Amino acid sequence: MSFLHYLTTAWKNLVRRRNTNLLNILGLSIGLAGCLIIFLIEQHEWSYDRWQTHYRHVYQLVKNTKTADGDHFHVSIPFETTAALRQDYPQVKWAQFFRTEGSQVTVMKDASTITDHKFVEENGVFYAEPDLFDIFDVRWLSGNVSVLGQPNTVVLCRSLAEKYFGNWEKAEGQYLRVDNAITTRVAAVISDPPANTDFPYTAIVSYSTFLENSKVYGLSDLRGWGWSITEHQVFGLLPRKDRCRGHR
Repeated sequence: MSFLHYLTTAWKNLVRRRNTNLLNILGLSIGLAGCLIIFLIEQHEWSYDRWQTHYRHVYQLVKNTKTADGDHFHVSIPFETTAALRQDYPQVKWAQFFRTEGSQVTVMKDASTITDHKFVEENGVFYAEPDLFDIFDVRWLSGNVSVLGQPNTVVLCRSLAEKYFGNWEKAEGQYLRVDNAITTRVAAVISDPPANTDFPYTAIVSYSTFLENSKVYGLSDLRGWGWSITEHQVFGLLPRKDRCRGHR
């Protein structure tokens, strides 16, 4: 029999039982569409930060709190932790950051003149050490990571620099006032982070600036191990020999 004969027979059966076949085809289509949607959602979730060079070997430090209900894990880490880790585990690359929420950023005319050009950044501002970018990848459009080793400096992503100054190439050397208290100089511009990241940086201020101005955020004393806040987090990058040992 020819292929045309089989096709004709299939068409006749489809027309003869059109209602039943229509329901079967509709059900199959809905099932396939649902599977495709689930696959795309899972693919997106698993893609988070997979573009990072060291994504397999970066670990976030968590705190385990034991209560009567069981173990509870938190990303909030005491401020004393990073210094202790660097002393006890120097082979690991450690980095910390402090993130605010709903920070107000004011564009300044110069280092001392405040304007009415104000913005509220819902995702807040990151205060980060230069070491953080030995762990996470960014593309520098101007300046380099060394500027985060200086006090009162800020690095902007491209879209935020264009939002504040119209052209990102004009941003470097300009001044911003953060949370009506901290004057910073734009020292570098980086490309925007991908959407699939847990580190959605837009403005990154040097960590030394945070240490000098922690009282702005109600943190008068950063010493002690008895308390921590979610805004302060620590990451570690394992050295090469440990990475190899963990993936044999």
